[in-house]
Amino acid sequence: MCIRDSFSGVELGRPRHEIRLNGARGALRLDLAAQLLWHTPLGGTETAIEPTAAQRRGWRVEEDFVAAIREGRHVMRTDFLTGVLYMHFTEAVARSSRHQEPVALPLSEFSNPSL
Repeated sequence: MCIRDSFSGVELGRPRHEIRLNGARGALRLDLAAQLLWHTPLGGTETAIEPTAAQRRGWRVEEDFVAAIREGRHVMRTDFLTGVLYMHFTEAVARSSRHQEPVALPLSEFSNPSL
């Protein structure tokens, strides 16, 4: 599977708030505004996927990461190293937005809020 991140302030079509994953056998599209997940098999038609109640637990990545460190909670979806890399990515996006310039990963300085 190839994952390509794209952040843009310019949109020529209607505004969208979505995440797309494209693979060799199809694609997934998460429409964040409508709270809908769509699947398109290779050569097929896009159809909605209805998640179970257990799968609808919401966005809790940061909460789970912090709880795993502070409270020793079992890590449900992301191991520690992946969580650290995610935090570096999130910080790089914030810095890039704040200074309007590219930010290279991995970050050489993570704890300085003035960057």
